[in-house]
Amino acid sequence: MFAHINTVYLSLAFALCASGAIVSVKNDETICSNGFMRCCDEIAQPDDVAVTTLAYYLGIIDPITSTVGLNCEIISELGCNFETVCCTGKDYEGLMTLGCSLV
Repeated sequence: MFAHINTVYLSLAFALCASGAIVSVKNDETICSNGFMRCCDEIAQPDDVAVTTLAYYLGIIDPITSTVGLNCEIISELGCNFETVCCTGKDYEGLMTLGCSLV
């Protein structure tokens, strides 16, 4: 029974890797020399409704002038399923990270 479960997990892991669903990017200083690597659900422009609304609720009063990462987290050992970005601005508990650009 355990052999069957291991085979199922191994097959699933292989299928995910083969499909390209996971991008493996490590925190490489040559890619992101002046910031920190994050995995974000979305990259948005500063005038995006989601950004302005979230900024309001987070109490951000300074104008946002750079692209923003939404729902960001540290890149895990498994890689990033969404947008791999380099961020140079302030992080608001992962909900919003300022100054992000695609890697």
